[in-house]
Amino acid sequence: MGAARIIGKGTEKYAMHVKGLELPAYDIRGLKGMALAMATSYSGGDHNKAYAPQEVFGTDVPYAVDRFAYDGKAELAIWNQNVNASVADSAISCTFAALLQLWSLETTAEALAAATGIPYTEQKLMEDGARIFELARAFNAREGFNRNNDVFPDRIMDETIIGGEGEGQKLDRKEFEAQIDQYYRLRGWTADGMPTIESMSRLGLQDEFEKM
Repeated sequence: MGAARIIGKGTEKYAMHVKGLELPAYDIRGLKGMALAMATSYSGGDHNKAYAPQEVFGTDVPYAVDRFAYDGKAELAIWNQNVNASVADSAISCTFAALLQLWSLETTAEALAAATGIPYTEQKLMEDGARIFELARAFNAREGFNRNNDVFPDRIMDETIIGGEGEGQKLDRKEFEAQIDQYYRLRGWTADGMPTIESMSRLGLQDEFEKM
């Protein structure tokens, strides 16, 4: 994106990025849940924050999905983001192993409890992941980020996939925006994607709300 700004002459439309971070080697036009997670990721176009093995590999944890469907992808995006933040990023394990559940949340909780002496459960791991995303979102909000930054370039929304199983797929603006709305509601954020005192208090981050 930086190079496009320097070059100018309309090159910005060819910069495939979210929040300034270029998109990884996945065509998210055919991965609706991964697209939602990537758009709402605090770091931008990062597959390590947005990976959806349920769509890429057809896994059924926590449940199987249709990768081309929009319904229910807000719940899936949050589950994947929370697991990745707590198990992969914080417990220092491979993102793919964490989300593919090569070892379960229960196994991770047991290992952390054995190593630290701190009681860990699957629920605590999920809450830790939610806390990480909440705090990072609050930091971004303080720096001026909002719903207007949870977007993809127009080409992702307007141009369809040519060939392969995803033939004809793109991100429908109306459907995608509806899932963004649902994602914010589930996180407890405002319609503009901003954390609230209620959402932060629920995760023990009420003192951070004033810093936004």
